[in-house]
Amino acid sequence: MLARTHFPNSKLQGVGSSSISFLYRLAIGLVAMVIAVATATAQSNPCPDPTCPNSSWSGVSVFPVRFDLYGHCNGCTGKIYIRTRNCGTCDIYVEKIDMDDVNCTCAAGDMFKSAIADLFITYLDYLPLNCRPGKGECETNWRVLIGGCYEFITSPTQVASYQHCPGPGFLSDCCTSEYKICKGTDGTVTFEQIGETSTTVTCTPPCQSYCGYIPVHSPTSAKREAPWTAPEVAEVVVAPNPTNGKTIIRCTAVAVPEAVVDIVDLQGNIVATQRGVTTADKTLEVEFNASDVAAGTYHYRVSADRKQLATGSFTVIK
Repeated sequence: MLARTHFPNSKLQGVGSSSISFLYRLAIGLVAMVIAVATATAQSNPCPDPTCPNSSWSGVSVFPVRFDLYGHCNGCTGKIYIRTRNCGTCDIYVEKIDMDDVNCTCAAGDMFKSAIADLFITYLDYLPLNCRPGKGECETNWRVLIGGCYEFITSPTQVASYQHCPGPGFLSDCCTSEYKICKGTDGTVTFEQIGETSTTVTCTPPCQSYCGYIPVHSPTSAKREAPWTAPEVAEVVVAPNPTNGKTIIRCTAVAVPEAVVDIVDLQGNIVATQRGVTTADKTLEVEFNASDVAAGTYHYRVSADRKQLATGSFTVIK
């Protein structure tokens, strides 16, 4: 005999099948919402590290990179998506790598190694981390974390990319590599791997393991063949900072006749470019109107003859 569920003093007695169906769909929807929130929370702090539980990852920053620094993938370029955190160490987590051209002949290992190397060499001063070496100095407390498993994703509606497959967390799904990063007196950045921690990761297809695709040392192509002394900029002052309108970027002791100042957002996009002329007292000024950009942190990059002279950041408020 079939058992009948009884709800004492409940208005659910005698509820029709359509009402039960509605309640079932509502329950399923609430469960899905909880899962979505949990997933979003987990993704906001990828590779959680038990040694720094209170230090969460930053938002995502995007940098254009080259894939040919190690002699392969000639002419291939793309973008690297990273998060950073200061946790006693300076940590970089690689969330995704895009290819600008899916038809570019390039192995995944070459892409990962070159993208990370270019991030160090070209964008070290843009990373919001507190252990960047000064000229003639080295720092040994850098770590790069990559997901143990990545999926290659391509479709007619999006660029081809390698994206981290969600997993159980730090060291169960992430591989770490420790680096010594040095900056020469000429500004050249070099690095070498001084340690690594990884586990045997089992990836569920279509995800594949990429733990071995971390650069061990600087590419020789990134080193300057002859000594080069970068022209100096003694000081850069941005005022007002923070700003909600026009602001002046003022450089002093500039040793070049003119320079270009790029304003870059946290996604790596150049939002403005200004060219300035050095005056007789070796001062260069450019004006940036922040009223047309969103609130947030922006970087400035002062360069001449394609050589970087100075970098820094300022804040736009609304």
